[in-house]
Amino acid sequence: MAEMKNTEKQNIGIQKEEEKEKLESVKKADAAVKSMHDFTSPEVLYEELIKSVRKYHPSADISMIEKAYKVASEAHKDQKRKSGEPYIIHPLCVAIILADLELDKETIVAGLLHDAVEDTWMTYEEVEKEFGSEVALLVDGVTKLGQLSYSKDKVEVQAENLRKMFLPWPRISELSLSSLQTVS
Repeated sequence: MAEMKNTEKQNIGIQKEEEKEKLESVKKADAAVKSMHDFTSPEVLYEELIKSVRKYHPSADISMIEKAYKVASEAHKDQKRKSGEPYIIHPLCVAIILADLELDKETIVAGLLHDAVEDTWMTYEEVEKEFGSEVALLVDGVTKLGQLSYSKDKVEVQAENLRKMFLPWPRISELSLSSLQTVS
């Protein structure tokens, strides 16, 4: 009987130790999660983007990038990520990656705008009017990549979408990969 009580005490002790370890693990995980104050502000990220562009192209006219940032910020102004950070941080990070790859300003602008048509009030036509057909084509291509499905009844539509995407494919794929790298 005494032996059984000792075994029970040992089991209870082991359970308490396991619970304590789990609690410590949760506390460590909570400490690793960034608070809203730990996120880099959109303004700082925008400055980083411009520095990156200026680094490889010091004389570049950045007015189109500046305009795209303002438009994207306005379009995403009421959106937040699951983490609570402003949504515009994601397009900014995509644009920074594209700038670090030393891509042209049209591709960087498309990086800033890539979610605006899909997730906000902006339309393809507005992007085309404000930023030109090249940027609109890139934004449309990235949007279409995310919408591809493989049901047989949509094969003709998908074939047309793929035809539209082949011309700027290298830039769209870099834009898409950059976008995926910033998803948290």
